[in-house]
Amino acid sequence: MSRTLSSAVKVKFLEWNCEDRMVPPTPPIADDLPDNPSCGKGPAKNVSNPLEAWHLFIDGPMLNQLVKSTNEMIKAVRKKESHQKRLTDMTEMRAWLGLNYLCGVLRNSAHPGPTEELWTLELGNAIFRATMSYKRFEYLGECVRSVEQNDGDAYHPLDDIGDFWEKLVINCRSYYSPSDFSMIDEYILDLSMDPQSPFDHTIPACPGRRGIRFVTMCDAKTSYICNAIVASHQDPLDEEVYQLVSDIKSSRRCICLNERYSSIGLMQKLKQCQLQVVGSLANTANEIPTEIYNQLTNQQVWYSKNDTTLIGGLDPSVSPTTCLLTNGLSTRINAAKLFETVKGCNAKAYEQFRRFSTRHARSRYRYIWSLEFFYFILDISAFNSWIVYRLSEKGDADIEQRDFQRQLGLYLTQQQLKQRIHMNIKLPLPLKLQIAEVLGENVESLLSSASKVSIETSKLTGSIPNEKALIPEGITLQTRENENRKRCRGCKSRNGSKIKTRCQQCLLPYCMRHMITRCGACTGYELKQTDDLSKSEEELAGDLDASLD
Repeated sequence: MSRTLSSAVKVKFLEWNCEDRMVPPTPPIADDLPDNPSCGKGPAKNVSNPLEAWHLFIDGPMLNQLVKSTNEMIKAVRKKESHQKRLTDMTEMRAWLGLNYLCGVLRNSAHPGPTEELWTLELGNAIFRATMSYKRFEYLGECVRSVEQNDGDAYHPLDDIGDFWEKLVINCRSYYSPSDFSMIDEYILDLSMDPQSPFDHTIPACPGRRGIRFVTMCDAKTSYICNAIVASHQDPLDEEVYQLVSDIKSSRRCICLNERYSSIGLMQKLKQCQLQVVGSLANTANEIPTEIYNQLTNQQVWYSKNDTTLIGGLDPSVSPTTCLLTNGLSTRINAAKLFETVKGCNAKAYEQFRRFSTRHARSRYRYIWSLEFFYFILDISAFNSWIVYRLSEKGDADIEQRDFQRQLGLYLTQQQLKQRIHMNIKLPLPLKLQIAEVLGENVESLLSSASKVSIETSKLTGSIPNEKALIPEGITLQTRENENRKRCRGCKSRNGSKIKTRCQQCLLPYCMRHMITRCGACTGYELKQTDDLSKSEEELAGDLDASLD
């Protein structure tokens, strides 16, 4: 079908040999990979509930900074509504984050309804109404900030959230030890819906997306995001790979690269760090001899003197370019099978942590790139904490991601619910009953305590016992005075003082000079001017009695 290839091809000072029985001149760095199981490090080994696992990634200092920066924003806005004037605290901020996670669990459909439906009686859930009002939830989403306001001259768009992101990455690196195989790949956080977004990176693997380019290293066995960086350039750089593998140098682990990062120069440097490398080689790579790429029909392995192996003629399902490049790989590892297994772990991680994304809590009328980035951080923290909890000695190895995130949301809102039910005296009894049901507390004790309070209130001085207050249904008792001061209808002067007294029948304001117990118009007796005041008191009393009869 095609002409026979020669046993040796030289390209760019590299001599490739293809002989069936040929052994590489230089042996690989190891005959076998070391046994590195996926596991948590430090306190991550013994987390016993979802909240403990999550708190390793979004820790106390990060939450304190979140509360402080959000309160600064609330003070700067200075709105007058009751849900807008109150500053937030650590308890409420945890509850707000918990509701965001629950929104990701309950609104993860392709066409979710409006977020406010979760607060309705017909279609909502009691946990949302019990934790905070929808107006307060929405307002905190508008004001949430993770960094202090930057008043300096030098400003970068990532200053709005970059520090919070870096702290999360440090925690992700600190509490996890990856397995023998990891994959380095790219991801685009789509920000095209925000016209004011300063990021417009694109990559071939994510057509149609425009936004922030992330480079991540994921554990092939668990898809845990071990390390990640925000790329500052459109094109890939070798420095990005060096930064990602800094925690696993000298460990003899195997790193897989996509075609945008694979090159002999990069692999040689990674080999010096005692790492084994497998990468898909791009069609335009200078390392591929033209004779190999154009004429191969079956899988063949080519060797070079620098311990580099070129595998050509692969199925496109293994590598889109049908070629793989390895360096220092163990002889007992099937490079093609390894790359086919590992290459999709990053995409799997992206799909999984966005499946129950907190971005579903965002209002459909409001899209800001910094808030979208913040939701991305919350998603990664929940996803990584789920994996750590499954690997923990005291965790649950079989818990599903949805159940974990649901429990995490309930844990985060629990303290807010307890505070509202036990410390908020003005909270209506029906809402207290809903909170008690969510917390699993005794509803009967809450009802008995409420009845005791009502009995003690009825014993206050001046109150009427219920058995003596025989008021028919539908009757509303009116107060004897107006709530606000108003001018008397009987005084002709406009400069007269305002009064609260009123007629008990027509409810119009009258001062005491123009009424006795009712106004003159209602009693049928009108006060005359000074020339008519000579009438005797007996005659006045008689007329008054007649009108009352």
